Amino acid sequence: MYGLAPTKGFSYYKLSLATDLSERCLVLDQLAEVRNLINQSLDVVDVSTWTGDPKDANFISGQLRLLYDNMQEARQTLKVMGGNKLFPYNPVDARVPEPPQPAGRSLTAFLTCTKIFDPPLPENLSFDISISDASLRVELRTLEPNNHPDTLSNFGFQRLAAAIGAARKPEHDESNEVFSYREVDVRVKEKVRVESADPNLIALMAKLAALEHSVGLSRKALDIVMGRDD
Repeated sequence: MYGLAPTKGFSYYKLSLATDLSERCLVLDQLAEVRNLINQSLDVVDVSTWTGDPKDANFISGQLRLLYDNMQEARQTLKVMGGNKLFPYNPVDARVPEPPQPAGRSLTAFLTCTKIFDPPLPENLSFDISISDASLRVELRTLEPNNHPDTLSNFGFQRLAAAIGAARKPEHDESNEVFSYREVDVRVKEKVRVESADPNLIALMAKLAALEHSVGLSRKALDIVMGRDD
């Protein structure tokens, strides 16, 4: 990314996680949500086993529906991050710590602390990490204020030149947009996206899909017995 000055001793900007494990508190909201859904599913099983009437078909049907919905939502959570969780809505800023969320409330997109990155993120760099189809996705953007003199003077000319073929077209899909980022209107100069398949996430997604399928078959079988089959 040409918008970042090279780190001393390197021909590129080097961005690394802090070496102190205790400072690595970057948390993926999607994994936290999957954990919550699995815990809720275990509660459903406990209620079905110890609290409700296991011989009541309507009760068991309702519990199976809850299990199925939880498994389905957990699997979908590993497929895509909600659009309002990424740039520019929840910027990761390693310089500004956020307090832990109170018990019972959902996590924000990311929990940050003062030393996630070494060195800290540059002022003009946006960093997002999420899960997409059981892969880890990192998006990096270099930003500039919308009122930057170079932006104001060159933006219209660059669009015209690209349209008539006199200049190379922008290399990313956000070049013509203005975003409100940390209460400042900015444009994206450069954008890089890297995705990497993760074996653990793939295995987790496969297990959730298998559980969803198994519970779905149980629901269908019970519906047949109860005369609900269409």
